[in-house]
Amino acid sequence: QFTIDIKSVIGGDQPISIKKIALENPLIQIIYLPSGNANFNIVPVDTTTIVDTATSAPLNLNLESIAIENARIIYNDMSMPLLMAMNGFNFEGSGNYSGDVFTLESKIASKTLDFSFI
Repeated sequence: QFTIDIKSVIGGDQPISIKKIALENPLIQIIYLPSGNANFNIVPVDTTTIVDTATSAPLNLNLESIAIENARIIYNDMSMPLLMAMNGFNFEGSGNYSGDVFTLESKIASKTLDFSFI
C-alpha cells in the first residue's frame, strides 16, 4: 500500500508528503555478488547527463508512516561472505528528509535473527 498527498507533489514549495507505505508478509532478498554488484542496483548509471546542483531545489520529503509487517528478510553478501536471515520482522517508522538531513524514528522487532559467516 502506498498513499501520497498529490497536492504536495505539484504544490511547489511545500514538502512532498507520503502518507503511508505498508508491506505485509513480504519476502525481501538483498544479494551482493563477490564483485560487489547488488541485485537491487538495477538502474544503469547515465554518465552523459550533467545536473546543475546550484539551481536545483533540495529534496524536501515528509514520511508520515512506513510499516513492514511479518517480513522474511535475507541478506546474502558474498563479498564478505555473510548470510543473515530474519523471520517475523516488523518495522514502524516516520520521518522526514530535508536538504542533507534524514530523520527517521523507528520501532523494530524480529522473531528470529540468524547470522552465518560462510
